[in-house]
Amino acid sequence: MLQILLEHPHPGQYQQKHLWIRFSFHLKKVKNKACIEALIFNAHISEEALTFASYYFEPHMESKRKTVGRNDKEAIDPNITSFSVFNLGRSSGTGSCRYLSDEEMHAAQMYGLMNCLEVEPYIQ
Repeated sequence: MLQILLEHPHPGQYQQKHLWIRFSFHLKKVKNKACIEALIFNAHISEEALTFASYYFEPHMESKRKTVGRNDKEAIDPNITSFSVFNLGRSSGTGSCRYLSDEEMHAAQMYGLMNCLEVEPYIQ
């Protein structure tokens, strides 16, 4: 049993052992693949320079440090007035697709209308 474990290590050990190989695939711009030490050093310097420069990017530009959300509020024109129900929202997790029954659809519509600030004067 011990011989089998020594001959066939756990997959996690393989990943830890060859971390520099995965790191070299991450940074394909570095041309010197003959000397691994130089590759790791150049890759680290490139990553640090990119991270430092990303602090000075425009707010709408994506980088490793900052990603622009799908429903970015800056994309909405503040001059256009609309009901609060039509504002873009943010998802709270992974989505799933299913059809609502007529009762569920009616309940969802009523919930949306009853919690809308613009409809509140008409309810009272």
